[in-house]
Amino acid sequence: MSKRRELDLVLMGATGFTGRLVANYLARHAPGTHRIGLAGRSILRLREVREQLGARASTWELIQVDSSDNDRLRQMASRTRAIGSTAGPFDVIGLPLVHACVAEATDYADITGETTFIRRSIDLAHVRATASGTRIVHACGFDSVPSDLGTQFLAQSIGEPLARASLVTGEIIGGFSGGTAASMMAIVDRASRDPHARALLSDPYALSPERSAEPALGKQADFFSPGFDPFTRRTIAPFLMAPINTRVVRRSNSLQQWTYGKSLRYSEAMGMPDGPAGRLLGFGLLAGIAGMGAALAVPPLAHLMAKLLPRSGEGPSPDLQKRGRFSLTIHGEAVGSGRRGRVMVTGDGDPGYSATSRMFGEALLLLSEEDGTGTPTHGGVITPATAFGRDLRERLETNGFTFTYQDGA
Repeated sequence: MSKRRELDLVLMGATGFTGRLVANYLARHAPGTHRIGLAGRSILRLREVREQLGARASTWELIQVDSSDNDRLRQMASRTRAIGSTAGPFDVIGLPLVHACVAEATDYADITGETTFIRRSIDLAHVRATASGTRIVHACGFDSVPSDLGTQFLAQSIGEPLARASLVTGEIIGGFSGGTAASMMAIVDRASRDPHARALLSDPYALSPERSAEPALGKQADFFSPGFDPFTRRTIAPFLMAPINTRVVRRSNSLQQWTYGKSLRYSEAMGMPDGPAGRLLGFGLLAGIAGMGAALAVPPLAHLMAKLLPRSGEGPSPDLQKRGRFSLTIHGEAVGSGRRGRVMVTGDGDPGYSATSRMFGEALLLLSEEDGTGTPTHGGVITPATAFGRDLRERLETNGFTFTYQDGA
């Protein structure tokens, strides 16, 4: 159903590092008729952000709201067609806003990469959001748009159910922000205190709509011994973002009635240089991931790491954001015929910030358009692929990204 509201879109967390980038993108690319609001805890800081966005944003409304103020969140949600949030750590402060959006039938999207938060959002909101046609769309940044849209494009291009699909990263150049650091620390802290969270994070179908309906495919590990992979013909090592990306892709497959393949085995890995040097580098990477996780789980070490990592509001320099880029390849093989194909996804700009701000910005514009598609069949806690699919992919292809399919291995 169409939502006639005072605003088309509100950006929550607009004063944070990533929020500012998204606001800047919207100021340059949103239609002139779009009614946009910027939301956060400080009117002064919101005003500073708006003043840096230029004349097109000069009339944007500023909304003072705290993530814990349920009444104010619902009031804000009642006034707008859609809300986009960059305010994390989501597992700590994100659920009240999701609740407010579902209560007011307001579409919502964010850039979270936090599995436990998405699972809690599903449990809280999916049934009610489906009934009202409200779209709750998580993971609309570098985690997990390239993986999600790329795998969907691969399955559609091969045109047969897939037995397996494996993403391997190529070049990734980018930086790190205080918001990302805070989210990582929140995930590790929750897992160290909560046995249920630890079990959830180890479940490959942690985000699936109905766990019992998923196939029993045995172990699908995100972390493994580095080495040569015959399927992708690459030396590979664990990829830090695999634990969230793989689960989002599996949820997309389930929400689409397993159109990618009911027996699909999906994995992600870092591509390493060929030969012994690449394998050695892979073991070093694995040790680094394990060491960082162990350190964050010990309060004194976590406190020390917090001092070394970027603080809230800090992130990569403008130069690094501009020089950054990424490439990845998703290899697929059909169940019956054995037909092979691959999709290459590339993007310019720092993946987690410059690229993410464009991915998220375009997702928010799609979410807030007056398109009349908000029926119950389109609602629920869904994914970038199931919410936007080809529409978002085509928009990204005009904004510095490529999705290229090739037949064969």
